[in-house]
Amino acid sequence: MSWLGARGNERVYGPAFLDYFVRNADINLTHYFLGASQECLNQLLKKLREKRPGIKIVGSHDGYFKNADEGEINGEINRLKPDLVWVGLGTPKQQAWIHRNKEKIKVGAILAVGFAFDVNAGTKSDAPDWMGKFGVLWLYRFIREPRRLFKRYAIYNSVFLWHLFRQVMVSNRSGK
Repeated sequence: MSWLGARGNERVYGPAFLDYFVRNADINLTHYFLGASQECLNQLLKKLREKRPGIKIVGSHDGYFKNADEGEINGEINRLKPDLVWVGLGTPKQQAWIHRNKEKIKVGAILAVGFAFDVNAGTKSDAPDWMGKFGVLWLYRFIREPRRLFKRYAIYNSVFLWHLFRQVMVSNRSGK
């Protein structure tokens, strides 16, 4: 149980979720992958096909595009009609992309998995299992890429901790 009373201690981790889903989901589902460099994307698709022969990957597009290109990408996704669109653009870019485009593309589900493309492609290493058990996967990534991730973690983690502190204080005051 968490400090705030939430039950369960598991979280959905993008790299593990993508791997598990590809290995276990209905083989008839169709997939579209959006994100990463073309080299990483090519490697990811190759590895996914090795993990799950017969996987139906109907299309992909690298993550290096301008907002002006989104209409073309959306058109391709709509034409291909995938059941799932896996988005690996990184935080917060993937969330912004999904927010801007979720009403424009007609698919079963859009899944933001970010770092999952790199890990499943084998282009970046994942944190050791023990770090996941202690909830510090972010620390491993920060140590590996401090310049790129400093602003994200300094801002987002600070905002999260502030809100958590406020919520804990309110709960303590109300006796919950």
